[in-house]
Amino acid sequence: MKIDEKIALITGAGAGLGRELAKGFARAGAHVLIADIDAGAAETAAALVRAEGRYAWSVLVDLCDDQQVEALVAKAESLGGPHILVNNAGGWGTGDHQFPLSPRAEWNAVLDL
Repeated sequence: MKIDEKIALITGAGAGLGRELAKGFARAGAHVLIADIDAGAAETAAALVRAEGRYAWSVLVDLCDDQQVEALVAKAESLGGPHILVNNAGGWGTGDHQFPLSPRAEWNAVLDL
């Protein structure tokens, strides 16, 4: 599958694996819509994609907020995509409170995301 000029939407792309995926998709020829709950991290990742010679847009989004998710999808559609979706956002709870030791409310928050 050729991905030149395609729009890749990557959630949780501000840091870690998401950021590496964004750079990798850019190297493969895609433009990248970087969605993250950390605006600064998202913009840093977008700058790295732009350094690869591709277009990049950073979007501040809380994926637990339906209106923000709808706005993210609308942004992707306004760019002609998304052609590729990587749903990378997530987490395991806080500190030592990971499943199965986490309180039910914390684990439910992870599942909601």
